[in-house]
Amino acid sequence: MMNEKNYMQLLFIFSDFRDNQTKLTLFWPNGSILKGVSEVGISETDSDIPEDSPEYPGYYSTFLDNVEVIYIDKRDLGEFDNRYRSIEIDMVNAPLIVKANDEIVWEKED
Repeated sequence: MMNEKNYMQLLFIFSDFRDNQTKLTLFWPNGSILKGVSEVGISETDSDIPEDSPEYPGYYSTFLDNVEVIYIDKRDLGEFDNRYRSIEIDMVNAPLIVKANDEIVWEKED
């Protein structure tokens, strides 16, 4: 599981860029790269895991909306392929790096 303070910084990045149409580019360690916008900011997690479970990813999460796939690892196809063109970002599936306008605005810490 990742550093909780660092995770909260990620959520605030999404909140800071909410609704301003700045494209965010997210990079994962396996090579997957997605681009999109933050329309929601911070929200309650939509996890099916019970809140009292040790695997619970956190009470808050964020969403990357209007997702454009730059590259997708074949193992991620099912997770990122949805009709809403949106992906929930939580502690479990947080990216490694987030860029806004080609500038790194957040990096994952363990």
